[in-house]
Amino acid sequence: MTDRTPRKPHFLWRLLLCAALGLAAFTYFWFVDIPQGSAQATAQTKAHGIEGTWQGTLHPGRDLRIVVKISKGDDGGYKTVFYSIDQGGDGTPVAKTTLDGSALKMTLPAIGGTYEGKVSSDGNTINGTWSQGPGPLPLELTRATPETEWTIPPPAPKILPMSANASPGIEVPTIKPTKPDQR
Repeated sequence: MTDRTPRKPHFLWRLLLCAALGLAAFTYFWFVDIPQGSAQATAQTKAHGIEGTWQGTLHPGRDLRIVVKISKGDDGGYKTVFYSIDQGGDGTPVAKTTLDGSALKMTLPAIGGTYEGKVSSDGNTINGTWSQGPGPLPLELTRATPETEWTIPPPAPKILPMSANASPGIEVPTIKPTKPDQR
């Protein structure tokens, strides 16, 4: 009988295997973007900010294009105006806009509406819901650029009040029936 002893891997082969695995791990972690959770999303949201023009389409039965303009207010908060551009060019001011991490909330008491959404980690979309009336509707807002921004129609002209010294009158036409063959 022949005495066979199992061969042990050579030291050089072990070293090459470890180097290859280390290089593969380094390449994976260097080139692959691994989400870091809400802390990273919050940091990116703060870096991008929510100021700017946002737009999306609401589907309550017929499509309504919505434009939201957000700017910094004098008090350090946000100044926001909602436009439903398919219903005219008059904007509806938002009473309160809050951003807590990536959670955005807007309140529009003038029309009884609210919008709640979450700002994406890249700061270019807000995925949320619009609530007004019977039930909430999904509304995804996308950050608009000057090239993609929808045109807001001019607001309706304001009706001027009547002069205090005006004397309005009523003219009433009179229709007298006649026979068809008479002049």
